[in-house]
Amino acid sequence: MTIVTNYIRAVRAVWPFIGMAAWLLILFTITIFLLPKRMTKMYPIKQYRRFVKGSFEQIIALSKSGPFYNFGVNLCVKIGSKTSFIVGDKLSVMPESPQAGKPSTTATEATIRWKSITKAGAFHKEEYVLEMQKGPNISKLPSTGCLAPADADSWEWVGEPGPTWKPEIAMKTSNDDEPWKEVYRGADKKATIKELEAGMWISFRVRAVNSVGDSAFSDVSSAFTKQTVSEYGAFNHAPNYEWSQTPVEVNLRLPLPDSANTRQLKCDLKSKTLQVCYNDEILIKGDLYSECISDESNWQLDSDKNKKFLVYTLRKGKDYMPWPSAIKNHPEIDVKSLQF
Repeated sequence: MTIVTNYIRAVRAVWPFIGMAAWLLILFTITIFLLPKRMTKMYPIKQYRRFVKGSFEQIIALSKSGPFYNFGVNLCVKIGSKTSFIVGDKLSVMPESPQAGKPSTTATEATIRWKSITKAGAFHKEEYVLEMQKGPNISKLPSTGCLAPADADSWEWVGEPGPTWKPEIAMKTSNDDEPWKEVYRGADKKATIKELEAGMWISFRVRAVNSVGDSAFSDVSSAFTKQTVSEYGAFNHAPNYEWSQTPVEVNLRLPLPDSANTRQLKCDLKSKTLQVCYNDEILIKGDLYSECISDESNWQLDSDKNKKFLVYTLRKGKDYMPWPSAIKNHPEIDVKSLQF
């Protein structure tokens, strides 16, 4: 007990000197950092400044990995979010355009997320306005090429399908016949739009708003809602072809001119890719959604209602595996509607 008492007395005796030394060190450090630029080139001063900067950077890095930093940040954010009854959003800054993600869809719903890129403090407040534009339904369009607007009242398929086919470009209309409609307004960075039509092309854009002003709209983000399978073996729509599937096969049907014959066709099928050419013109080209057994696959010419088609039957590599699409990145179906 005597040893502890003596230790405490010794600390009390030297504590004022320790405190004075600490203050002197702080004042010395501040002075070093306030020196004119020409004096900081001196080697001892330069080394000391570098040592102090490195120490602070290390302290900050270590504090960020601990719970107190996260607690402090979250506390500031919560305090900032609760200050509306005091200062409203007068501490906010002009918002920047949010970054919209790719919509995820089902047959009747679309969910889109976005993130704010506004550089501001914890007391900044902003809300978001989401607008949607409806496009044509893929099931109501003729299968003769990639989709592009023909005029204000109709659409047609033109261009080359395949892995370079980008619906964001192909579906873009120059006159914007369909108006943009507000479908969400609020502080959340996510919205789900319901009661949509299956197989519809939908586009979204979002902007941030507050009392300071409104940001510009984000880049447009688009996608198809998934198609539903009405009955077993029914055909689904895709650029330049239709397709269906059974538990063990995928069937593609490509429209051809009435004068087409087998000598004009060139089909190249591998386990993961497919390319079909008619008179050296590519009809379909791309990566298959999943592997097929090329040796057990075949194609033939067929006619239906005075129309000629190339019918390609692909043997699935995995039986009873549902394919959302025949070719990757092409419009998908809702596999939940399949009944194998």
